[in-house]
Amino acid sequence: MLDTAVFANYDNDSYVQFCGPAQLEKDLNILRGFISGIRLDDDINKQEAESLSKWIASVRHCQEKYPYKIFIEKITEVLADGVVTDDESQDLLWLCDQYLNIKNPYYNLITSTIQQLTGLVSGIVADRNINVKEVNELNLWIQENSFLAGTWPFDDLLTNVRKIILEGFITPKLHDDLLRFCDSVNVIPVNGETNGKKLVAAVSEEKVQILIQESSFCITGASKLYTRRQIAEIVELHGGVMQDSVSGKLNYLVVCDDKNACWAFASYGRKVEKAIQLKTKGKGPAVIYEEDLFDSLMSLGFSH
Repeated sequence: MLDTAVFANYDNDSYVQFCGPAQLEKDLNILRGFISGIRLDDDINKQEAESLSKWIASVRHCQEKYPYKIFIEKITEVLADGVVTDDESQDLLWLCDQYLNIKNPYYNLITSTIQQLTGLVSGIVADRNINVKEVNELNLWIQENSFLAGTWPFDDLLTNVRKIILEGFITPKLHDDLLRFCDSVNVIPVNGETNGKKLVAAVSEEKVQILIQESSFCITGASKLYTRRQIAEIVELHGGVMQDSVSGKLNYLVVCDDKNACWAFASYGRKVEKAIQLKTKGKGPAVIYEEDLFDSLMSLGFSH
């Protein structure tokens, strides 16, 4: 006899346990369209902001599944203060696009090849030494995968290897520069560094002198110590200027919470991505950690 008890939960949708690609694509397209809709009048009011929680409720049955978990955490973070800024809405749209673009076959090719690159350089730096044969193999790999031009970390790899090829041999400085780059994309943590730490190392100068007064700052990520508004007030109290977006005139992009799950999902955030693009053109902000910012503030008398 058929046990009809198994159908008891169908009416409340609790039977939905698996989120297939089609359903995920539908949910994210709805989310993206909804965010675009509330942005149309250039003013996301409180009621519109709160309505984002309805999307979370609609996918609650998948809240522990990837990548729903990432989106729910990000939206929850955005809604924490009851306000959705233009900058935050752009972050959400960007995050949607990171997943939706994965459907593109060319994007899949780029993604898989970059994953191979991270594995390749991880193996090269395993012994903490890069020799001539390894550089030649990297140069050959670059030529065979030139379609990656314009993406990170391919462009940085190309720059470092090209310097060695033009020099004709590996000087200590060129070796250290290439090793530092390889560490930045190494999927095997070195000295306990997280992916966020390695990311900032990849787009930052070796030593950044942070000048607070009359300098402009922009924040990405969520600090464990302060809200963005509090950080802005602290910076401005000490003579700095806060900006909501990344531009060629920005002095510093401050990265908070290098363990944010969204970084792992999308490789790096929208603002860091733009900073990288600007730096390839010879301009753009220095990318720093929040602890570096606070260290500089302490020299001006600030204390936590």
